[in-house]
Amino acid sequence: LDTMKRCGRCRRVTYCSGACQKAHWKKGGHKDVCREPGSSDSTTGSDASAAGGGATKALEHPCPICLDNEDDEDGNDEAGMCVSCGQMYCGSCQAGSEKHGVTACPTCRAEIDVPYTEQLRQLRQLLARPPGRHTPMAQYNLGMNYLEGTGVVQNDAEAAKWFRLAADQGLAAAQANLGVCYKTGRGVAQNPKEAVRWYRLAAAQDYNDAEYFLGRCYQDGTGVVPNDAEAARSFRRAADRGHARAQLNLGMRSENGTGKTPRDLMEASRWYQRAAAQGEADAQYNLATYHYEGIGFAQDTAEAVRLFRLSADQGNKGALDALGQLGLRP
Repeated sequence: LDTMKRCGRCRRVTYCSGACQKAHWKKGGHKDVCREPGSSDSTTGSDASAAGGGATKALEHPCPICLDNEDDEDGNDEAGMCVSCGQMYCGSCQAGSEKHGVTACPTCRAEIDVPYTEQLRQLRQLLARPPGRHTPMAQYNLGMNYLEGTGVVQNDAEAAKWFRLAADQGLAAAQANLGVCYKTGRGVAQNPKEAVRWYRLAAAQDYNDAEYFLGRCYQDGTGVVPNDAEAARSFRRAADRGHARAQLNLGMRSENGTGKTPRDLMEASRWYQRAAAQGEADAQYNLATYHYEGIGFAQDTAEAVRLFRLSADQGNKGALDALGQLGLRP
């Protein structure tokens, strides 16, 4: 695979870029565990973690690219899977591979960017194999195809069916999506309490979307008794792990003094900054107004316009109106 980098010493670890390889060597601990093949003290990333004084739990199924995370760990990005061989990759490496234009599976070298019809064929081949670790992810991916109508006729009931099969096996992404189906009534009878149950199961696995959805349920009283303190805790857990919508929500709570959250515009601006840096359009708009009005910052029209444009590019109506009022085009 031309666009992947492999450690030239141990030959065990592959990277999405040279920068990723350098970061893993300097900060990720690979320097301490890298050994030449056949070396008597050669260890895998999970062995090294276990040998490090027990501070880090040994990985059961390390991501084959970074060896730092479980191969099905989502984090802020969903884990990926090659539909040809069934190998999974952690969310961080999946996102890095997409960012750097990796076009083939670093394990089996099969092309990743194939037509939806071919993806479906490969998914069905995976599901025809004896059940294994690939099965829930393949079921979930097939559910997404039906939900979005990619390569198949859109069918909410089929999507919910495949999400349930994967969710029953503990796949957090499927649990969260099945929760959405129950909340909205897509493919199943609408049942907010059942939605909350699935959100909780996924949130217990640190799945950020589910944690955010759970916060919304507590905030709005959907499927649960309204509980502002629980809502704030869920939003904070998701925000601390990098969920942009949760960060936006915390910013708005600080701006408005929602519930027991004290009104604090400086705190609001900090959350808006974190969410805006991830491209969250509403946060970019809110932060732009802070710069324009000099709230929490020195008044800075140029920075405000820059943020308004970023938000407007995503269709934010407030940002489009603000640019219009300033006599500027989006």
